[in-house]
Amino acid sequence: MGVLAGKVGDTLELGGLLGTKLLKLTGALLDLAGLVGQLMLALVKSVVSAIEGLLALHHTVLERTNLALTLLVLGLGGLLVLDDLLFSLEQSLFFLRVSA
Repeated sequence: MGVLAGKVGDTLELGGLLGTKLLKLTGALLDLAGLVGQLMLALVKSVVSAIEGLLALHHTVLERTNLALTLLVLGLGGLLVLDDLLFSLEQSLFFLRVSA
């Protein structure tokens, strides 16, 4: 009976040790999962930061393009006004020569 009690005691002790090791392993796995979560969050933040930078660059390029187009339209408008003015002067000079 003493031998059997010893074996039961050893089995219980080993079960307790196994339970302790499983709890430590579970804790380590939870810590690892937390670290992976932190790494994923850092990765997402860096991707978001890169996207924000690209969007800011895109916005700047679009603003500069819009400004260039506006200046081009204003320049062409000014040329058209100048052309119209020169054409009017030519017509005036032509009519002055014809009537003189």
